[in-house]
Amino acid sequence: MVGVPTLITVLGNPFAPGLLMRYLARYGYGSQQTGEPVRPRDGNLFSPVEGDFGARGAFDERSTSRSPHLYLTTHRNQALALGTSAAALGVAKMIRK
Repeated sequence: MVGVPTLITVLGNPFAPGLLMRYLARYGYGSQQTGEPVRPRDGNLFSPVEGDFGARGAFDERSTSRSPHLYLTTHRNQALALGTSAAALGVAKMIRK
C-alpha cells in the first residue's frame, strides 16, 4: 500500500464500504480530470512513442515528492523497532511512578 488515501481505503472499507464508494463516486473521477482538451497523440500499441514522457504531467503542481507512509512502509523494520522502543519506554515510565 502506497500513500495515505490507499491506506484509508483498505482499512476503512470493511467498516464503511458504502461511504467510501459514495466519496469516490463524487470526487474520485472529477479529481483526475482537467478542463484542457485532449491533444491528439500517437499511441504506443504497436511501437514505442518518441520522446521521454516519464512520470510527470499536468498534475505535477499538485503532487508531492515525499510520503511519510511510503517511508514507513519501505523502512518497516526500523519503524517497528522505533515504535516498540517508544512503547517500552512509555510502559517503563508508567511503572516507575
